[in-house]
Amino acid sequence: MSKAYSFCFVIGFLVSGSLFSEDINKSFFGNLAIEGYDPVAYFTEGRPVKGSSEFEFIWEDAKWRFSSDKNWKNLEKNK
Repeated sequence: MSKAYSFCFVIGFLVSGSLFSEDINKSFFGNLAIEGYDPVAYFTEGRPVKGSSEFEFIWEDAKWRFSSDKNWKNLEKNK
């Protein structure tokens, strides 16, 4: 019977952890989303490109950075 309780405890722990996980990948310091990479560049350039603090947007308590004004406007246009 103790194996059954242990199994239930482990399953409960795993499920509760997933309930409180964040949906957005943010850095521990500064709430920088996806480590500061430009989310649009993944699609337009096909590779990761570091974003700039010059083109920064806060959404869902995370800072999103873009490598150019063009990418920022592209995201705005396709919301």
